[in-house]
Amino acid sequence: MGDRCECGWDGKEDDLNSRSLAAATTLDLRAAWRMGGDAEIYLAADNLLDAEVEAQVAGDGLLTLGAPRVIRVGYSLRR
Repeated sequence: MGDRCECGWDGKEDDLNSRSLAAATTLDLRAAWRMGGDAEIYLAADNLLDAEVEAQVAGDGLLTLGAPRVIRVGYSLRR
């Protein structure tokens, strides 16, 4: 079982420190169950609270947002 909470800050997006990004907090969770040997199944969620995270502000003011909530189920085989 794993979890991660990322807290953002009112950071700067460009080299000249002229374009600010809003603060944001995301919550990521992952749970895995061993199936025996090297196999496991997992359930993971990124940005579980579906926070709106500013990723980039272009020179013309166009705002790019980070990924929304993503939930996935998978199978992993480690060798």
